[in-house]
Amino acid sequence: MSNRVTTPFYAGKLTYALNQRNTLTFSTFGDFTKLVGFRASVSGAGNTVRSGFAADLNSFITKAQLLGGNNYAIRLNSTITPKWIGEFAFGAHFQRNNSSPPANMLDKEPVTDNFGIVRNGAVLPVTDTNVSFGGATGFLAFVDGRGGSLERNFVRAGYFGLVNNEDRDRYEAQARLQNIFGRHTLKYGFEFTQNKYRLNSHNTGPTRDFGAGVVYGGFNVTNNFGVCTVQGSTIVCPAGGLTNRVNALIAAGQAPAGITSVTTNTGLTAAQISTNPFLIRSNTTVGHFIDDTKGNFIRTNVESFYVQDDFRFRKDVQFNVGLRWDFQQLYAAESSYLKLDSFKNNLQPRLGLIWDFTGKGKGKLFVNYARFLEAANPRELELFRWWRRCERRRKCPRRPAERAGRLQRHGGLPRRSDCGDTGWFEPEATNGE
Repeated sequence: MSNRVTTPFYAGKLTYALNQRNTLTFSTFGDFTKLVGFRASVSGAGNTVRSGFAADLNSFITKAQLLGGNNYAIRLNSTITPKWIGEFAFGAHFQRNNSSPPANMLDKEPVTDNFGIVRNGAVLPVTDTNVSFGGATGFLAFVDGRGGSLERNFVRAGYFGLVNNEDRDRYEAQARLQNIFGRHTLKYGFEFTQNKYRLNSHNTGPTRDFGAGVVYGGFNVTNNFGVCTVQGSTIVCPAGGLTNRVNALIAAGQAPAGITSVTTNTGLTAAQISTNPFLIRSNTTVGHFIDDTKGNFIRTNVESFYVQDDFRFRKDVQFNVGLRWDFQQLYAAESSYLKLDSFKNNLQPRLGLIWDFTGKGKGKLFVNYARFLEAANPRELELFRWWRRCERRRKCPRRPAERAGRLQRHGGLPRRSDCGDTGWFEPEATNGE
């Protein structure tokens, strides 16, 4: 397999002195990364390549993945008086994140096994049976992996990824000033930031009706297998639920040749399970991922104010004392959904001490304390908006993590089954076959 990555890049800077007191600087840069072909991801210990474990390597082929964009900034540095200076700046950043599969993959749903077994360079097939276990499992299926190695996330069919079309823009404006009054240097300013996201990400695949009003236009299928190990003529499982499934195979006479019994050992180690592994399917889930702002921008505004006094107590000691506020709002289209505008809660102190312990400028000790309020991006706040909406409908379970203020997430967004009609995730359907 091969791919081609190109990154055209440009950068420029222009500085112009308007007069002795004012200097104007304009800068810009841009990068436009384009990937065509095989998509490889590298992660984990030893920089292991995680992509490409599939029945068809075309599952990892992309027609085009486009990243990057343009960035512009303009800054004015002014000496208003000998003891009063200012810096005024504006920036605009326009980024993209677009990817699309080959045309022949658009109507194919991705099917992934959470585990696969490789023996002699080939992935072992799944053996289907007519043994019905009932419940979410349905008909049992297994992989006899004796002599093989256990691997994760085998893509059985379809495109392993999402169709993306995203614009992620950012605007910034700043005014920073400082005055000198004797031993005091007073610093103060205003900052404005706006993040704007227009998103459209979804699974590939056909439109299918799963019943009970669940219709997906594109979806993903995951076969979830439990892992046991074969020791002689006995299969040893780490959980009783897996043991019961294997027992049903043995009782129906459809277990692998040479297997006569099964037992449970909750103390199995990862090394033991990886030796002569045996996979038994627990269930198959069908999910639907859609992250769509319907052609509109969702945006967050952040207005920040700060004031700080740098007081030179002695020639070799300086105290810094300051306060900062960051106010945030979330908007979808033209409606405001969330405002974090509490003057008290947004207050963040700044304290610092600088000591020139040599008295000659050859060494300094810095001691600082500060609180920082991190501004959430539009996607994080949009998640909060949907979660709050469904909680009002009393459709969200109250788990300890949620009571602590954290969102229960699946793939970065809430499940619809967890959170009512959010418009993000449909309920997960279970297919016994």
